[in-house]
Amino acid sequence: MFFSFGRLTQKTSSFPSNATTSQIYLAAKEILADDYKGLNNDVQDALTGQFLVKANQDQAAGYAYARAEKNAPKIVERLASQAPVSTIVALAQTHASAKDYKKAAEWYGNAARQGDAEAQYSLGKLYETGNGVTTNIVKARSLFKDAASQGHEGAARAMEQIKIMPVSTNPVHGSLDIEMVAIPAGEFWMGSADNDRAASDYEKPRHKVMVQAFSLGKYEVTQGQWKAVMGFNPSYFQECGENCPVERVSFYDVQKFIEKLNALTGITYRLPTEAEWEYACRAGKDSPYCGGDDPDSVAWYADNSRGTTQPVGRKQPNALGLHDMSGNVWEWTCSAYTGHYGDGSESLCAEGDRKRVVRGGSWYFGPQNLRSGIRDWDGLAYVYLGFRLARD
Repeated sequence: MFFSFGRLTQKTSSFPSNATTSQIYLAAKEILADDYKGLNNDVQDALTGQFLVKANQDQAAGYAYARAEKNAPKIVERLASQAPVSTIVALAQTHASAKDYKKAAEWYGNAARQGDAEAQYSLGKLYETGNGVTTNIVKARSLFKDAASQGHEGAARAMEQIKIMPVSTNPVHGSLDIEMVAIPAGEFWMGSADNDRAASDYEKPRHKVMVQAFSLGKYEVTQGQWKAVMGFNPSYFQECGENCPVERVSFYDVQKFIEKLNALTGITYRLPTEAEWEYACRAGKDSPYCGGDDPDSVAWYADNSRGTTQPVGRKQPNALGLHDMSGNVWEWTCSAYTGHYGDGSESLCAEGDRKRVVRGGSWYFGPQNLRSGIRDWDGLAYVYLGFRLARD
């Protein structure tokens, strides 16, 4: 098939500067009409877009591709993949003008991955407003930052506006303004007493531990927060909702989350040590559970969970204001597990491939496994394993 590229170039280059995108598109399609005999209209639009690219008419090419995409998506995808990034941005802009924000987000994403500042800014605006994508202020901020680094003034202004947005302390959805509770320095008795009949040997010997001041998440990290950072939800209990704790995550999954979260927020989060976790759980008390004597008042566990996790923050907090320290999901710490206390590992973050301690019990287990002194270890990603964040 022969296309009259010479005629197309001559015609489009002679257009006045105020010609509209649609005028250029229609003129190009008319010029090529003889060559289009036997082709359906969507294929005609796609090929018109291809030659408008060659004629350096990016906006008109994007318009032609957008018209073709509804019924000829594979052809458009192939042709657009060969087009300059400016054409891909124009294609996204056409979809955005037509309020087809889902398609606009897809094409802005293609261009943003190629480093186009305008696409990064425009995609960031979609994430900021929730048009065509799930609202995600963290992703919006990251895209604005990338575009601003290339001198995009609109992106720089958008970053400043996001900085002065009210900070939400509600864990609902994907907010990464994570509410932290300041934990003062202090000394406490860690582990279970020798006369505690419910205690196992690996909870002993009871010993004094000094803990430096730090901060700990008021809530367990939620499914929405994980998804906002990682882009997917690994949880088994997704029907529970975005405000339920993320679960089915391994220690190494959590490390990847923390690394990415720190890069996005500029805040240095980490997992608590085992000593920090128990110190915060006990909150200066010697209660059997983290926050009281009655498991039903402070924890979701086998007797009341109905076989699933529950939204965070709905049970009574402990004396420090921390929710769900007992129950809901076992929580990862950064400390290595040993069969008993004695080498000081409970106060350290372990390095390398070591068994890590988990604390607190979960929706799956009975009250025996909710106790303040209970400890266990794991290495995999189960439906009862989650975490909360700490920072210095």
